[in-house]
Amino acid sequence: MTPRGTVLGLSLEQIAARARQLGAPDFTDGFYLLHDHNGGKDPLADDPFDRWSKPDSTFINRTADCIGGAAWCGGFDRWQPFRFPLYDGWINTDSVWSDATHAAKCFVQLPAPVPGCFVVARTGAPGFETRGHIGTVYAAPPAEIWEIDNTDLWRHVLITDVASRGDQRANTSHDATWWFQARHHGAAFVRSIMVP
Repeated sequence: MTPRGTVLGLSLEQIAARARQLGAPDFTDGFYLLHDHNGGKDPLADDPFDRWSKPDSTFINRTADCIGGAAWCGGFDRWQPFRFPLYDGWINTDSVWSDATHAAKCFVQLPAPVPGCFVVARTGAPGFETRGHIGTVYAAPPAEIWEIDNTDLWRHVLITDVASRGDQRANTSHDATWWFQARHHGAAFVRSIMVP
C-alpha cells in the first residue's frame, strides 16, 4: 500500500477522468459504508474501496463512503496529518467545506463548477441535515455563463459520487441538483490545492 498521507498532484483533467471512470457501468462495483474512515486511503489503488471480510467468511466486501470516493478521484489520501489543519488530518465533507470557505490550506472555494472540482455540502446544510455529502465534477457548463440560482445549469453539472443506494452499487454518475437547495447555505464548489 502507498504510504499514508500521499498526494499525487493530479490535474483537474485527470481528476475528471477518474470521476468518469468511477461512475462508469463497467467499473468495479462498490458499496457504501459510513464507518471508520472507509475507502480513499490509497490514491494509487485501482479504485477507492476498502476490502474486508467478516469473521469466518470468505466473501470480500468492497466499501467506501463519499469522501473515500472523492479522495481517490482527487488523487489524495483522505488522511493528511501534516497538511490538513482540521479533524486531526482527517478529510471529510465538513472539514473540506470549512477549510475551503475559511482557512484554504488544502481546498479553495470556486465561483463556478469546473471539471475536476468537487461539490460539497456540510452536515446541517438544507437537504443534508444529518450528514454532508461530496461528489466529483466531471462536466460543467462554461464558467462565464454560470448562475448559481439557475436550476437548469445545475442539471448540466455532472458528478460521480459514492452514496447509499440500498443493494445497488454505490458509485454512480448523475447531475448535481441534489446540492442546489444548499447552494447559499453550506454547499460549495471546491478544488484541492494540495501538492505532492
